[in-house]
Amino acid sequence: MRGSDNFSIPAGLALLFLLTYHYEVDYLYLSAILIALAPACFMLFKFNILTRRGSFVAFLLGFYFTGIGGWHWLIPVLLFFFSSAAFTKLSNNIQGVKNESTARNAWQVIANIVWAVTSSVLFLLTRNEIFILLFIAFLAAVTADTWASEIGPLINKRCFSLAKIRMVPAGTNGGISFFGSLAALAGATFISSLSYYIFFGSWHWDIIAVLSLSGFIACFADSLLGTFVEDKMLQMNYFKKRKTLESITPNDLVNMIGSFTAFVFYLLLSWIF
Repeated sequence: MRGSDNFSIPAGLALLFLLTYHYEVDYLYLSAILIALAPACFMLFKFNILTRRGSFVAFLLGFYFTGIGGWHWLIPVLLFFFSSAAFTKLSNNIQGVKNESTARNAWQVIANIVWAVTSSVLFLLTRNEIFILLFIAFLAAVTADTWASEIGPLINKRCFSLAKIRMVPAGTNGGISFFGSLAALAGATFISSLSYYIFFGSWHWDIIAVLSLSGFIACFADSLLGTFVEDKMLQMNYFKKRKTLESITPNDLVNMIGSFTAFVFYLLLSWIF
């Protein structure tokens, strides 16, 4: 948003100082990361995977996860990003959608990763492992939602609308399909199991199951929000006036709120089981 840099830049610099204050900084290593990330993010823009601002946000995220967080945090994010991008490209090619219209903008990138970044920052500040588990749960939620949105309509030609309580064409906002649900469960399990192993070097399937279910159920919460909230938000004057490629949309806000419910479901399921 206009003027947001007045807060984000000082806050970002303060966070960078706070996280590196107690550690010896390898400036040569950080410089190498910057040099490597620049062409990689440019290619994401060149191949219409991300918009110009979206690729810049990806550059900042890559620098944070690689230079400050570390590879344990970066690899799960890359697994989510590249698997989702692959399914999006496959879906677009099958349906004949132009690449230019599907490049993800900065707000879409932020909506998918904001809570995961928050969790990683809180872990780096507190060293409490609960934030690693929440990080995994958040990634499981956005992976489940993306896989369901891209794979479901390719197989199911119709889905069930929670708003209309009947079958509607696949791809309808808030619709739920059988194969979309399977894709959501597969995506949540894929990210949860691999991420848990990356962090802890073992397979505790009871914890992985809770993480996977948290992301899977959060995907349904996202569908409910899309059904009953997103359409109302689209009628608001604020969103009617913001029609540019880089504008924030109700779907971005729904994705942020929907993925945040993974936090609630993880705590609830952990308490039950």
